[in-house]
Amino acid sequence: MRKRICIRRSGAVVASLAMVAGITATALPAHAQSRTQVEKRTIQIQVPIVSTMNFGPTRLIGLETPQVLQPGVNMVQGALWANNLGASTGGLGNILAGANAGVIADFGITNALQMQVQAGLAGAGQGAASVMGKYNFLNEAYGGAPLSMGVLARVHGMLPSLNNILNLNMSGANLGVSFGVPLAKSITDRLIVMAVPGLSFVGSTSGLVTTGNLGLGADFAITDRFRALVDANIGVPSAGIIAVPAGNAFSAGLRYSFSDAFTTDLYLGIGGIGGVTGLTLPISVPSLGLAAAYRF
Repeated sequence: MRKRICIRRSGAVVASLAMVAGITATALPAHAQSRTQVEKRTIQIQVPIVSTMNFGPTRLIGLETPQVLQPGVNMVQGALWANNLGASTGGLGNILAGANAGVIADFGITNALQMQVQAGLAGAGQGAASVMGKYNFLNEAYGGAPLSMGVLARVHGMLPSLNNILNLNMSGANLGVSFGVPLAKSITDRLIVMAVPGLSFVGSTSGLVTTGNLGLGADFAITDRFRALVDANIGVPSAGIIAVPAGNAFSAGLRYSFSDAFTTDLYLGIGGIGGVTGLTLPISVPSLGLAAAYRF
């Protein structure tokens, strides 16, 4: 004979089970067991796209920058300036007297040291040459140095004009040493301003002349390869008299890098500006410059 055993659930037990189930459902939602939410944060750091002369020479027009070529990297640039536009007529002598032309070679020695050699004509039919060493010891960086800084020293010399040499006249010859401190500061992600204070000692047949130099300039990146340049020099240009005529007080130019290796420059220069007399401001006839540089 089978006996039936019945278990009756009291109302209190059922209520307790329902309460536990409710608390469990509240404390642990169903989706919490199947999905984990991860919060992602994106931190944006703006770094200037202009790292002064990524391509092309490590100078503006007549202004050296603090940056140097990397070790083993070399650059050769040919520069031609037609000085005194509209006045370079009347024979070969006048044409030579109204032109600057030469070759500039830069060599990256170490991560901080660059050497340079220049040779060519210096505007009055005079031969000119210079040797420069530039050392970069500070580079502007996010969270680091507030500006870029370097030092340079240049030995430069000029021969007398061809006519003076033929007449055994040494007038116009000189030999000098120049020192400078290139400084550069990023104003925006596309604009960099520069300054090169310095000092020059130039000796010639007329004696020794000591002059203070000051170069001011700006580099604006229209794109990462197309740039607008402007600079002005008081005293001996820090880039030498081959890169820019010695008489140019102000220059503006465009630089375009066709590749990492090949860069072209187009410049317009204005010579020394005389003092203001009444309403007149004497300005010499402008000069036009063209240069091409190859990095290897």
